Amino acid sequence: MYRSGYNTRVSALLEPLVAAGRDEDDEDNDVGHFSGDNLDQGVYDLPLAQKDDFAGVTHKILDDVLAHNNGFNAHVGYFPIGVAEMAHMFYGLDVSDKDAAQVLRGQELAPLSCRWVLGDVEDVVAEETLPFVRQLFKYIAKARDPTDLPLCVSDLVDRRSALHRYQWRRFIIKRVVRDTTTTFLILPDNPEDEPFILTDGATVLFCLRSEFNSTKDLVHRLVEVGAKFSTCWRRRRSSVRPIRPRDIDNLGRRPFRYNGTMHDYLAYVKLRSSYFRSYRGPLMLREGGILARLARMSINNIHDVVFMCPDDEDLDEAIELADLGDGFALYQEYATSYEKELVSGVYSVQAESKFALRFLSLSYASTDANDKSLKYISWWTMSETWESSARHTGLWNANCERWFQEQTKAMTEGKAVLKTHAKWKSQRFNSPAIKVVEVYHSLAARVVEEYFCTGSL
Repeated sequence: MYRSGYNTRVSALLEPLVAAGRDEDDEDNDVGHFSGDNLDQGVYDLPLAQKDDFAGVTHKILDDVLAHNNGFNAHVGYFPIGVAEMAHMFYGLDVSDKDAAQVLRGQELAPLSCRWVLGDVEDVVAEETLPFVRQLFKYIAKARDPTDLPLCVSDLVDRRSALHRYQWRRFIIKRVVRDTTTTFLILPDNPEDEPFILTDGATVLFCLRSEFNSTKDLVHRLVEVGAKFSTCWRRRRSSVRPIRPRDIDNLGRRPFRYNGTMHDYLAYVKLRSSYFRSYRGPLMLREGGILARLARMSINNIHDVVFMCPDDEDLDEAIELADLGDGFALYQEYATSYEKELVSGVYSVQAESKFALRFLSLSYASTDANDKSLKYISWWTMSETWESSARHTGLWNANCERWFQEQTKAMTEGKAVLKTHAKWKSQRFNSPAIKVVEVYHSLAARVVEEYFCTGSL
């Protein structure tokens, strides 16, 4: 199945909203749009019509643009994953010798930190229903090498465990190194099957423990649990002509102390929905975290859409990952930073002064040609900030969903407070849990490379 039905360029979909109110039959009399030179006007993304009644015209335009139903069901797209599945299938809890594990018992992760790692702080009996899980997490936090973990509670290096006995060679795993980042490519045993899956070591181990019988089953489950991965496609090089990815502007510039309005929120939802309906929208299903959760809420038939085969012209915006020889190459599809900003709902806002800029994250602050300092605020946390918080374990868990529902409710009721990158980053919650997750991902990568890889690309 190809994506022809989705293959409408993003710019064409967003044009009616960015240029709201413009008369398509009167191009010669096209009204001007606000730019960075109009900071004192207060609004920057709508056409300038009658200055004397600007507020009235703005609201009329917005009412017309947003007249269609923007409703959505925030509970759609959530596939619960329990703490037991997290412990056994993601972290590899495998108590093969209870007597030996009992002897080692002593150092354990604190109960609250344990519940953060398992993904549900409200499951107060997790450490009771999963014996030795707190012990495993404490060992992980201290480990420098996979061999530091006791064989009796972890399957990472226990060659007797189901992980190592599973006939995982129905999938071929290759190591991929780009710059300083190591990821892994999961290839089906039939080289004619597609797509190839590019992901991190922890996700690879989750796939192996899950014993998927096909690439289709594997991809469907990764989408459901909100794992981060990329799809890669084998194509003849002569049919793909790489071009520079199209940039999509964020939601525009706003004045000092701007913190969102209900009209702006509805306009953001409209833009986001339009993007998800484009041929690029389904890429967010693979981004994991909050971006994938928003995509699952908005995109219908996610199991079919995620498997849609791209046309060659779609791959013009992909990365050439590897040369496969015989005139073929492997192309990795990816979402650009501009697309992620659009889905997260990012605005640029004028800062009070250069002094205020010191309190902003440098990666999200800039200065325009007129030396007017800018900061960035958003409806949702940006992806890199999400991945540094305790909610991020690698899969979309109960903690994530609880927070998502609270944020969505606040937005629809007009009570949400937009945050800067620095404010989102400050919400880390539980440092011991974050350390366990970070160390585990590092250990998982080393285990996959040593025991399961069959070479590199």
